[in-house]
Amino acid sequence: MHVACQVGAKDIVKILLTYPDVKTDIRNCEGKSPEDSIERGSKNVIELEFKKAQKGKELLNALSNRDIYRAKTLLDGELSPNCWRRTYSG
Repeated sequence: MHVACQVGAKDIVKILLTYPDVKTDIRNCEGKSPEDSIERGSKNVIELEFKKAQKGKELLNALSNRDIYRAKTLLDGELSPNCWRRTYSG
């Protein structure tokens, strides 16, 4: 994760963040976390991926704990009930 962040490999970071047991708080020999190691040119894009991954984990936790209120709060504004259209087949 550290190397992918250092070289700005956003696609690799995105893939690594999909693993359920990924740890993003591990420090390297310099005491930096992966987020501290992000290359400047890719900082905004990779930080956004970290935020999306964190929100996804929170959503999965809320759903697995059957905390519907928390899940709805996390999804607020992202999913609208009107985004699905009914088809003729239902």
